[in-house]
Amino acid sequence: MKHCLDSQGLLMGLFILAAAMPTASLAKDCTIPVCKDDANGVAAHTRYLEKVQKGECDFLLIGDSVTGGWNEDKRLTYLQAYCGSARIMNLGVGGDMVQHVLWRLANGELEHIQPKAIMLLVGINNSGKDQPEEIATGIQAILQLLKQKQPQAKVLLMGIFPSDIAEIKEKIKKTNQLIAKFDDGKNIRFLDIGEKLAPGGVISQTVYNGPIHLKSPGYAIWAEAVKPLVLGLLGTGSQK
Repeated sequence: MKHCLDSQGLLMGLFILAAAMPTASLAKDCTIPVCKDDANGVAAHTRYLEKVQKGECDFLLIGDSVTGGWNEDKRLTYLQAYCGSARIMNLGVGGDMVQHVLWRLANGELEHIQPKAIMLLVGINNSGKDQPEEIATGIQAILQLLKQKQPQAKVLLMGIFPSDIAEIKEKIKKTNQLIAKFDDGKNIRFLDIGEKLAPGGVISQTVYNGPIHLKSPGYAIWAEAVKPLVLGLLGTGSQK
């Protein structure tokens, strides 16, 4: 595995691209890649490096444990039902913050593959300690890296899902307002499905497994909500 500092040179190049995208105030903490060297993080990164070497990916999922949850209970079938023969690859890692995702992507997880579409959901694990402007700037850095490493791919940027943790509710709303501005109507599309998952801001334990994670019905809602955009980004339907 590469040393955590290996990605610093690559990151410097990302800021050159910043002028081409809406800019949030610079917040270094969330834009500097951080290697998460716990056992779960190391194992996941090693596993994903092996997975991408096969090059079998049309639709790439990137994020933390909420994205990782697609792999449980055959939930990927909700997406596969309308993605047809498109090959879906999941790079979600439990506990990942924006900085961790940035490090993984800068250190091999975007090699050997050429996805047509990428769905990105990240930021909930930053909400406890970081401010919305900082989280948004970190997400912007990920988008810049995706543009650099996977220029052919269209990105579906998900709004951070609602939570009933009082301390982060407003941070999530503000962060989503900021990252919504990254939608350029073409290469990056933003979608906030919070109202579908938690109507009126009310978290249902039918949909949620605790304050952050989703149960299978939540993934079914997610899959249906993104269907038009995913098909459009994959080139098999119109983006709406």
